[in-house]
Order: sequence, then structure tokens, then C-alpha cells
Amino acid sequence: LQHGRSLEGPDDMARIFGEICDSVPSGTNPVMFFKFCFADFYGNNLAQLQGIANQVIQTAQNQGLRLIIGNALPVVAAETTPELVTEHRAYNAWLTTRASETSNVWIYDMYGVLSNSAGALKPEYQTSDSHPNDAGYDALDATYFPFLDSVFSSSIGRAHV
Repeated sequence: LQHGRSLEGPDDMARIFGEICDSVPSGTNPVMFFKFCFADFYGNNLAQLQGIANQVIQTAQNQGLRLIIGNALPVVAAETTPELVTEHRAYNAWLTTRASETSNVWIYDMYGVLSNSAGALKPEYQTSDSHPNDAGYDALDATYFPFLDSVFSSSIGRAHV
């Protein structure tokens, strides 16, 4: 798990993802996970995020790696705008289509788990900002491991991190 690396902006994500993929030992068959932070969506940068996701997908394909992409993360209602919800939903729909056209790429629907019908983070999953609380992470755990089982048809260890 690579987390907390210094970024100048979303465009650095593809570069860092590539560096991480380059460090994968040959002869292994890992599954890479990629997602944007809720802060990476501005309500007007859909094309930029799609371009980054395409770079990440291409890097994984070039390296022969399996890739799971977490879709957009909702934000608290006070920070949710119609433009942001439209962007989240457009990104998620595009991502699902993109993955269906690409081998070894799957989408984990984090948005579907965490958002309410208005496209905001469900109140029961909120901290003091747009990060999920323990109940939100529990909800993700409850769907993520069955998702992995359905994708890879295997039993995966279940440790909450």
C-alpha cells in the first residue's frame, strides 16, 4: 500500500502509479488498486481525471498487472454541488464503460456504498469533514471482500486496515 506520497496535483498520480508498478517484482501477479481522493474532483475537471485514469490503465496493461479502480468518493452535503454530483456520476459511468472495454480492469463502486440519493456522503458515514468514519469503512469492507471474491473467485483474507 502506497499512501501519503507528496503530490503537486492529480497529474502526479499517474507518474507515482507508474513508479509503484515499476517496483513490482517480476514473476508476481499482483492486483493494483487506484482511486482518486474526494478532493481531486472540482466539478469541472472530468477530462483531466479521465486522462489520468487512462494513463493508469495503460500503465497496468503495459506491465501485465490486474487493476481495481475505486470510483468517485462523495463529499459531505455542505460541500456537494450539482456540478460535483454531475461530475462524479459522469466519471463513474465513463469508468465503468472504460473497464468493460479493457481486460484485467475492474471497478469497485465506492460511490454506490457511501453516497445517498442526492450524491452526498451519507450522514451516518461522516466525520467532521468528507472522510468516511469507521462505519463508512465498515460498509466498504462489507462490500469490498465479496467484490474481490466475485472478481477473483477465491477466498481473500479479511483484515480491516
